[in-house]
Amino acid sequence: MATIAESHFPFLPATFFPHSLLALPILFLLLSLFLIRNRRPTLHLPPGPKPWPILGNLLHVGSMPHVAFARLSQAHGPLISLRLGTQTVVVGSTPEAASEILKTHDHDLSGRSVPHVSFARDPELNHDSIAWSTHCTDHWRSLRSMVRAELFTSRAIEQQSDLREKHAREMARFLNRKRGQEMLAAVSDTTSASMEWALAELLKNPDTMTAARREFDGKFPEGHVIKESDLADLPYLCACVKETLRLHPPAPLLLPRRAAKDCHVMGYTVPQGAHVFVNVWAIGRDPRYWEDASSFKPERFMVGDVDFKGSHFEFLPFGSGRRICSGLPMAVREIQLAVATLVHGFDWSLPEGTAAGDLEMEERYGVTLKKLNPLVLFPTPRV
Repeated sequence: MATIAESHFPFLPATFFPHSLLALPILFLLLSLFLIRNRRPTLHLPPGPKPWPILGNLLHVGSMPHVAFARLSQAHGPLISLRLGTQTVVVGSTPEAASEILKTHDHDLSGRSVPHVSFARDPELNHDSIAWSTHCTDHWRSLRSMVRAELFTSRAIEQQSDLREKHAREMARFLNRKRGQEMLAAVSDTTSASMEWALAELLKNPDTMTAARREFDGKFPEGHVIKESDLADLPYLCACVKETLRLHPPAPLLLPRRAAKDCHVMGYTVPQGAHVFVNVWAIGRDPRYWEDASSFKPERFMVGDVDFKGSHFEFLPFGSGRRICSGLPMAVREIQLAVATLVHGFDWSLPEGTAAGDLEMEERYGVTLKKLNPLVLFPTPRV
């Protein structure tokens, strides 16, 4: 008995219809992608590499997106666009692009692109989170104002100085007990990651470490325990922290923003729903804005008034605009006090056979930018 296919389409091979049925889902997927891509007029997107079908530009990004975006920016311009799967991504990699995204169009580009992790997508946490709230609602603004007023005013930070000084003393006592043993400085939070990078840079640049020590030795007696009030008398140490944040910002792409509507930036269209990043890692290493950009030179911050509070777009380790890190003042105090305690309180040596100039500085991208290989040092108490 002839099948329906054979009786109605005798000129087709018997295997045509089974194969065609298998191909239908693939054809449907391709048609859907085509319709999605063409359901709106062609947009004048920022330039970027040509995307592959389905994958888009995922293969261009790799495991170090901040480095890949910096390289693509050199080839395509200060504002680039990519397609990661079906998601449009826009990246700004110059101070001018950062100013457009974080200041000029801050309102339209202040949505938050929430990552696919359970803690960030929890509805209750998202509603009451300054960092991960998807929209800058009235509730979000009230919450931000309350947090700043209660926790991050100058008075509030001063009132918490005893707690930070206690933690610094406990860290010093711990290292005293571990005398002659290895110290592994890499942990997950922003402060410790910045401490590790600062120590690595100071050990790699012995002249800088000597200059930092000289500043302490000329102002504080032997045995002096560093307090937050001492930081005002340590401009070179604070410059070392700034230089560390320039080369090794904790969040090299900041947290992802999301376009609330179509927005025109630097002559290009950033479409609604696009994920928007600012590559502060690339900006901090751009030789057009920083002399000898790849070198660790704290002296560059001893002149001028460049700071990290969001108004100097060539130096944005904590972001800018309404989404700037609310905990910036406290984070900076913690990093400065911790680094000051470690530099003043201990002599540091590398493992036998490791020269200062050979200290590797490779990065590992993640929630915070950390060293690929944890820093291993030997502390010897000085005071």
